[in-house]
Amino acid sequence: MRLSPLGLFFLAIGFMVQSVLAQSPYTKYVVLAGETLEQIAKKNGLSSYAIQQLNPDFKTKWKTGLVLLLPPKDTILSSKDNQTYTVQAQDTWYSISKKHQISVANLQEANATLIDKPLALGAVLTIPTTKSAVKNGAGSHVVQAQETLYSIARLYQVTPDQLRMANPSLPEVLPIGFNLNLPKDPIKQLAPPVFNTKKDTVLSINKRSVQDQKTIILALPLHLNKVFNDSVNTMPERLKKDKFLNITLDFYNGAMKALDSANALGWNYKIKVIDSEETKSNSSLSKVMAENELEGATALIGPFFQGNVDKWAAALQSKNIPVFSPLSKEGTSGSQNVYQTITNADTQKRGICAYLAAQNNNVVVIADPKKASFKSTLQAYKEWQWLGLTSKGAVCFDSLQKRLVKNKLNYLVIASEKTSHVLGLLKSMKLLQKNYQLQLVSLESSETLEYDEIPLEQLIAFKLLIPSGSRTNMSPEFEKFRQAYRKTNKLLPNDVAIRGFDVVFDVLYRLQNNVPPETRTDRWQQRFKYQSSNAGFENQAFYLLQYESDLTAKPIE
Repeated sequence: MRLSPLGLFFLAIGFMVQSVLAQSPYTKYVVLAGETLEQIAKKNGLSSYAIQQLNPDFKTKWKTGLVLLLPPKDTILSSKDNQTYTVQAQDTWYSISKKHQISVANLQEANATLIDKPLALGAVLTIPTTKSAVKNGAGSHVVQAQETLYSIARLYQVTPDQLRMANPSLPEVLPIGFNLNLPKDPIKQLAPPVFNTKKDTVLSINKRSVQDQKTIILALPLHLNKVFNDSVNTMPERLKKDKFLNITLDFYNGAMKALDSANALGWNYKIKVIDSEETKSNSSLSKVMAENELEGATALIGPFFQGNVDKWAAALQSKNIPVFSPLSKEGTSGSQNVYQTITNADTQKRGICAYLAAQNNNVVVIADPKKASFKSTLQAYKEWQWLGLTSKGAVCFDSLQKRLVKNKLNYLVIASEKTSHVLGLLKSMKLLQKNYQLQLVSLESSETLEYDEIPLEQLIAFKLLIPSGSRTNMSPEFEKFRQAYRKTNKLLPNDVAIRGFDVVFDVLYRLQNNVPPETRTDRWQQRFKYQSSNAGFENQAFYLLQYESDLTAKPIE
């Protein structure tokens, strides 16, 4: 008998399944007539949840003759060996699992009928006695459907790198049913702070001379109380809903890579991660400072909201602790120990104007009369020519041409956020480019220039010049950093993660090498150069980006 290609395919699949089963601790089970999931689970000493997780495609179709894959029988012992627990106020799956020194997965597996709804006060849970229960991190984990190395690492308070070290033969893609060894002592190793206790997380960079170590405090809005007391959402669900928590964790992951780099350089610091418990309208400053020892810190990075940065800086000014604001674009209220790491828009406008004035070329400003902020910035440049817009908001071609100079570069500065104004100017520039050297300039990074209505090829043709607080790094060294980050976190770093690295590494670098604030330093995407003002220290460094024919915006000096 000859087999069709389809028959050969299924025959091959059959051999593959047999091969996998022969090498794994899992067994096949053929569903008998009239059997239910609960009956199968009871007969085999398993929970319904364990069978469903291993057979995700057969949650509702339990037909006679169906072949199921069953986990080892000692995963969960019979109910006679189990204990019970009555849910108390503020209990969560996580807090109960830690109280009984078992994994969340095993606890939910033994209480499968309760995991789809919030834990109710007074509910009676089954506490399984497991031969493979995780105590102090020791044991193993059976990979379930849709689990990743990153999600499992978070579940057990370890990092993906620790799991890789405990599993040298770990495949690139985790197969369902894979028996994953867990680190024996994850509590002493690095773990994401959102899963730590309310105590400080102290990360020593170099233990060679503890007496000489300097302490850097990383104040992040982790909101641990909400995480621990959330009996409604699992961590994956919370991460899907809480964008601010994602930003916090991205910044933290970037900061951890900065610590790795500092460790490789042999710098002698310890990092204390504390929960700032902040919102935009509340800093919880008194509570956080009462619970955490900040005396003797060399520097503090955080909080995220500028209003809270000002409060923390005022409280720490008498202790001579500098406070670095990592993410806020707002201005500071005036504490002299504040370092604003993001360059504000006004500084960038003044900087690009100074650059244009230094080039000794012709400058024509095409301005929207409603943009009063530009007038205050440009009023110092009396030699620059101004061109207003018509009553309909159009660029007058003849008036523009009269202001241009031949045999000299003409900077055409567009001071408007209206798409029609930009399109009108580009149309005129296209007609004039045969007889004049023209370059388009914007005094600020504007979303208007990114709209689809604005042809990118024209922005490239006229070498659009804009100021920016960050750049796109295309260097081989940065690509190595990206790949190292992906190896640890299973995804490439986003802008927040890169910023976490840049800010934390730059602070460590300046402290380690006694770098003066006014010295410029360049990191992966950002540069830093601080100048003292009435409002503390402001970052004066930024990039001038010029659009190039290879579709990139390259920095010019």
